[in-house]
Amino acid sequence: MEVSALEKYGISFYSGETNGYKFNSCRFSNLNYASLSFVSYLGRTDCNGLIGDLQWSVNSGGNADDHFSSDSIEDRVIAYQYPDVVIDDVLTISMTDLLQIVQAWKAFIG
Repeated sequence: MEVSALEKYGISFYSGETNGYKFNSCRFSNLNYASLSFVSYLGRTDCNGLIGDLQWSVNSGGNADDHFSSDSIEDRVIAYQYPDVVIDDVLTISMTDLLQIVQAWKAFIG
């Protein structure tokens, strides 16, 4: 049985509340993958954009663009280097794994 990308990278999603403010976030059992925390800043629109880029890249065998950009993660560098994505020049992850993670996040936030 194939391990899901969430299991592979030790990611779990959770909801919380602080001082009456409700939020969604993610935690990592392996801090080597904490660069993936940018996912928790993505709303539905950003998820749709990143999912679209990743699906296009995987299906075509090339890069949809040179990077993903969004105001919600403006300080992060999400570079497309088919068949991988390089996050902040620190973590390299396959496009298919990141696609699974973002799809799971989108489903989590509803």
